[in-house]
Amino acid sequence: MAKQAREAMGVQELTAVADRGYFKSEEILACHQAGIDVIVPKPVTSSATAHGRFSRADFIYDAKRDEYRCPAGERLPRHCVTIANGLSHYRYWSSNCKSCALKAQCTPGQERRVTRWEHEDIWKPCKPGWIKLPR
Repeated sequence: MAKQAREAMGVQELTAVADRGYFKSEEILACHQAGIDVIVPKPVTSSATAHGRFSRADFIYDAKRDEYRCPAGERLPRHCVTIANGLSHYRYWSSNCKSCALKAQCTPGQERRVTRWEHEDIWKPCKPGWIKLPR
């Protein structure tokens, strides 16, 4: 739709703005590849914060090492790749969660797992709860 809008308006540069319901990884990637900036809030799919636990945003990604760092400072290296609906997602976790002093604030499971879409590096924060793709 953004490509059609750009064509109809006869412009080269376009920023598309959409609400949370239009967030779809494949469409965001297509816009990015077409040189269209996209601003759309990322859906909140985890109930962790509603239950008083750390959110995914509390885990810092280190692109150089391809791993996350948890709020307790532990490294979460990548362990596997899963493919769902044609999208590749990387899974990260630490084996040290069982003995962590912050475990109750993090996960009720054996370990906290973080999932990352293979093209997530194109997402850039615009403001809390929003994602902006740069050109």
